[in-house]
Amino acid sequence: MIARRLKQEIRLQGIPASPGIAIAEVNLHTPEIDVTRYVIDTRKIEEEVQRVKQAIEECKADILNLKEKIGGKTDEIGADIFEAHILLLEDPLLITEVTSKIRKEKINSEFALLETIEKFKERFEDINDEYIKERKMDIQDVGLRILKKLTKWDEKHKIKKPSLIVAQDLTPSDSAGMDKTFILGFATAVGSRTSHTAILGRSLNIPAVVGIKDIMIYARPGDKMIIDGEEGLVILNPLKRTENRYIKKQFEIEEHRRTLITLKDRGTVTIDGIKIKILANIENPDEIVPSLETGAEGVGLFRTEYLFLDRLDFPKEDEQYREYLKAVKLLKDKPLVIRTIDVGGDKVFKDGEYIREQNPFLGLRAIRFSLFNKDMFITQLRAILRASEHGNVYVMFPMISNIYELQEAKKCLQKAKEELKKETDIKVGIMIEIPAAALLAKHFAKIVDFFSIGTNDLLQYTLAVDRGNEHVAHLYNPLHPANLRLIKETVDAANEAGIEVGICGEMASEIEFIPLLIGLGIREFSVSIASLLEVKNIIMHLDTTTIKNIIPPLLELPSHELVEKKLKKTIGPILKKIGAFD
Repeated sequence: MIARRLKQEIRLQGIPASPGIAIAEVNLHTPEIDVTRYVIDTRKIEEEVQRVKQAIEECKADILNLKEKIGGKTDEIGADIFEAHILLLEDPLLITEVTSKIRKEKINSEFALLETIEKFKERFEDINDEYIKERKMDIQDVGLRILKKLTKWDEKHKIKKPSLIVAQDLTPSDSAGMDKTFILGFATAVGSRTSHTAILGRSLNIPAVVGIKDIMIYARPGDKMIIDGEEGLVILNPLKRTENRYIKKQFEIEEHRRTLITLKDRGTVTIDGIKIKILANIENPDEIVPSLETGAEGVGLFRTEYLFLDRLDFPKEDEQYREYLKAVKLLKDKPLVIRTIDVGGDKVFKDGEYIREQNPFLGLRAIRFSLFNKDMFITQLRAILRASEHGNVYVMFPMISNIYELQEAKKCLQKAKEELKKETDIKVGIMIEIPAAALLAKHFAKIVDFFSIGTNDLLQYTLAVDRGNEHVAHLYNPLHPANLRLIKETVDAANEAGIEVGICGEMASEIEFIPLLIGLGIREFSVSIASLLEVKNIIMHLDTTTIKNIIPPLLELPSHELVEKKLKKTIGPILKKIGAFD
């Protein structure tokens, strides 16, 4: 009799990123393609040769179909990438070297291709011309495309049933190509509460845990897993009694949500009668209906990056216009704040990466990228302006650091208006997410209609901490006095100038920070769908006068540890009374 080894329950602790409980099978997301070398039967050599030829033809067809889809009209950068990839796929030297290696060494096509691509890249490495060296990246991209065809990578990674995504990390480019229909939760080895995975989980209103160091060692495709987004815990191969306990916990969470949903149609007003506006952060128009059903008064941050990622070209004006118009119509007369493209940093183009920088978070990001690609930027602004004629639309520029950038962005907006031959009236705002912008807020306040404070980047740049780096994540603390002072300066500058100021960073979705932000003067919150009703519930139990008096001493403290200690004493009892903490 053969003994069968039973799977053992494994508990792994990470960082809670998006609340909720999910129970399903693991879908392992591995962007890297593992290729093993093996010898093939002599009789199957020509069959292997045909496999690689077929894969190359399929890749070429994919690119040509994409070109046809956009009408063969693309910008210079996109056209260059199309042409470079097609030329490489048609290069007789590539196919000759791969097939020759298959025949001589009698090895599988995947490994023959991998070695050939590496050899091609080495040849380019020896050439001093920078432009030629850049072609190395095109070779790598093309090699990856062919390899995916040979290994049927896309087919294997297609999510066909309710699953929990497990990955080393998830970039915006990774998630852009995912079908979210069957995704019930995320668990990643790296990340922080403000990493892309965390934001994505909250925007989809599904549980997520990040920073689980050993998740990729233990998780296997098809394993049953529990994600506890409240405690930052994942449980692999749970025992039946464990699973039953979490099913009960799921029911309790749903009961709590049903209680909160009764607040959705009520105005968000504090005990002392101060009206607070609650808006939603969204990744695409499909999230608008769930946001409105949860009680959002509009959209305070519409991230437009999804239109630009996972493609070889910039999206055309009509394509963007249709998406923005869809959002406008769903919102009717409710506000829609559209942020212009914010790529760079952790958001890069998946294929034919346009941005290749050693330090992308300090490089050609957001408004800098837009001003570097003005035709693309004006195209986006034209689409936004056209959509604004049908509803209550605002335009917002990200990562502004100086007056010159804002002036240049406004010039592009004016040019877009002139090209449309319409003087469309649209409110213009900026993200305050660089310390320089916060310190110059009183000057910016004179030439814009509103501010939106992006605490994720504001904190990152203030503290010089990479928020996705597990080694320094403990330093990334929103309660740092410098962060609080910059928020206060921004709010004061906006109030003095009589313009709107809100907050759209993840700090606005953290329950324990809500009273603090109210005390700092924030009267508009734009948050994830998952947090919206919890935020509303807290605000409706606060007295702004009491909270306001707590703030001045906090701003004088020298460290986040002391701020946290003081907050627990002053605000902790208030939150406990509301029932926010057990």
